This record gives sequence, structure tokens and C-alpha cells, in this order.
Amino acid sequence: VGNSFTSALVSNVRVDNTNPAGSVTAPAASANVRGTAVTVSSDSADAGSGVASAQFQRSPAGLATWTNLGAADTTSPYSATWDTTLLADGLYDLRVVTTDNAGNSFTSALVTNVRVDNTNPTGSVTAPAASANVRGTTVSVTSDSADTGSGVASAQFQRSPAGAGTWTNIGAADTTSPYAVSWDTTLVTDGLYDLRVTTTDNAGNSFTSALVTNVRVDNTNPTGSVT
Repeated sequence: VGNSFTSALVSNVRVDNTNPAGSVTAPAASANVRGTAVTVSSDSADAGSGVASAQFQRSPAGLATWTNLGAADTTSPYSATWDTTLLADGLYDLRVVTTDNAGNSFTSALVTNVRVDNTNPTGSVTAPAASANVRGTTVSVTSDSADTGSGVASAQFQRSPAGAGTWTNIGAADTTSPYAVSWDTTLVTDGLYDLRVTTTDNAGNSFTSALVTNVRVDNTNPTGSVT
């Protein structure tokens, strides 16, 4: 009979066929990381329907075998906590998959060769030897500090009166191999000293060596006369 009815409006239906954007902002490519709580973050964004989630993923470097880093983050700022102790030390690639509220998604470019290093470096004092006698302003204290992962960042040499365990740095930490420091023994009292080195790698792991004990500082002349 020609009657008609126009419904109430269903308003503001958003058409969104545009992918969101997003890239991994931390850690950086070739960074060294360690520990149970490495923050992986992104700048995920969407100017249309808005970001629904950011899913962070990791893969052994170059293999493209992706594993999620926990659940997707659904609130800004977007990040995940990465427990690197659950993995073997080595190089990893990272990426983030950003999905918007319309179902569009975008997979970021890779952040490559992030090194996981949870292994302590090594290092021992190689000179002087235990019970050595030393004197003068330029006694060389050396170590064999090494790290097969992220590499050695520094070697800090220390001294203590023998058996006291009260440690004082011998100069600044050495940051280049071969690792050594010049010890001015004229600035300390004659007597017995213990020596050690603390080696730190580029991921922040550190190792304190066993002691080289009873190194005698003797800057005092002997006495003697013709009798």
C-alpha cells in the first residue's frame, strides 16, 4: 500500500582499510642484553580505528622462525618483558606485529642481531705472581680477561692489605686488550697486599677473579755498613 519507514541511524561506522604502523624502538640492532626483564618496546600507532594489539616476536638471527614474547600488549605504550635467561646465548632478530581495531595488521622491519649474553666473562691476575716482591711507581698489573659473547667491556684491578678484604681500585678500569694497569706502589705503605681483577662484559655480566695473595710492596732501602 506504499507505507514506508526509515530506521534510526546506525552512526559512525568507520571504514578502515589502512594498515597500522609500528616498529621496534628498543632494544636497538646489535645491542647486548641480559637478564629476566629486558624491555622490548614499539611505536605502534593507527590513525583510523586505533591499535588493538602489539605482538612482539623473536627469532634466532636470520632463521625467521618466530616465537611470541608473551601475550600481545593491548595498551599504549606498547612493550613486552623478555626473559632472556630462557634462551641460549646468541644473536636474535626482533619484530612487532601491530593490529588495529578493524583487523588490519602490519609487521615491522626487523631489529637484527640483538645479542643475548647471560654468561659471565673470565679473568685472572697474571702478574705480579703471588708472594712476589714489587717496588716503584710503575708496577705492571695484568690480567687475561676474556669473553666469548658480547666481549670484554672493562677490567678493573684492585688491591687490599693482605687478608683484610678492603678493596681499593688501582687506577681506572682498562677498556682495551691487553688488560693492564700501572700501580704506583710508592703511594701505599710497605707490606703485603692481595690483588684481584673484576672483568665486566658488554652485556653487564661481571666476574671477580681469585686473589693473587701476599704481594710484598717494599720501597724501603736496606741498611748496611762496612764493619
